[in-house]
Amino acid sequence: MPLLYQIQDRNTLDRGLAYAESCFETWRVLNGDVFLLSKHQQRLQQAMHLLGWDVSLSVIQTWFDHAHQTAMQQGKDILIRLSISAGEAAWGLLPKQEPLLNVYVQTMPAMKRAPLHLQSVEWMFPRYEKIAKLSMDYGFELRAMQQWKENLKPPKQALICQNSEVMHSFTANVFLYRQGQWWTAKGLGILSGVVQGFLLEQGLVQGIVCPQAWLNDCEAMACSNSGVFLQPVQSINGRNLDGTHQALDALYAALSHEKGVVL
Repeated sequence: MPLLYQIQDRNTLDRGLAYAESCFETWRVLNGDVFLLSKHQQRLQQAMHLLGWDVSLSVIQTWFDHAHQTAMQQGKDILIRLSISAGEAAWGLLPKQEPLLNVYVQTMPAMKRAPLHLQSVEWMFPRYEKIAKLSMDYGFELRAMQQWKENLKPPKQALICQNSEVMHSFTANVFLYRQGQWWTAKGLGILSGVVQGFLLEQGLVQGIVCPQAWLNDCEAMACSNSGVFLQPVQSINGRNLDGTHQALDALYAALSHEKGVVL
């Protein structure tokens, strides 16, 4: 099937498109409530700080309020992505001294996720610290997907590993249950998630470098992000796991008491 395309003649481009000079944050609104809303706002502020933009939390809260108003017009359970770009500029890598930021709001109804079957794949790029969602980081994953596509036939999804260590899935943090304890992969190249941070603070999981060998003997696995909150893994590398393992109950219980969470 040929690629579809359209040609546009332009003297300026959004720098998020031209140079990935952009960041974003995603979250879910359930009946007007958001799980740990301030954590999302703070992480977005951190992302903008990395790009050299000094934006106050009060301004960011205004953006979030607008996004929530947009979401509430569409339903009671909505996913939101708020993207911030350096705005339009003429040709050239050097940014404008005072960029006029473009703020984009995308919304969609939350949907039921398909059962989660993971296949480990090897990350081929150098690892570096990730503390927020920068658009440029996800360009590496898009390139990697082309390398992995032969090994990721549906319904399998990628579990990213490197140097015999578990890292994360495409869009979620990973939890492994073995020897009576939940562990979550932490370290260089792994973005700390809002849900992950909550479960760490509750003392229900421990953050550690997780050896890839643990995939062979873990009793249960789960993935977390702010869209699905917590989703059990049904299989890893073709080995079936117990998606109803009783160890999941403690994680569900802690999250179920929080506003904006649906499990």
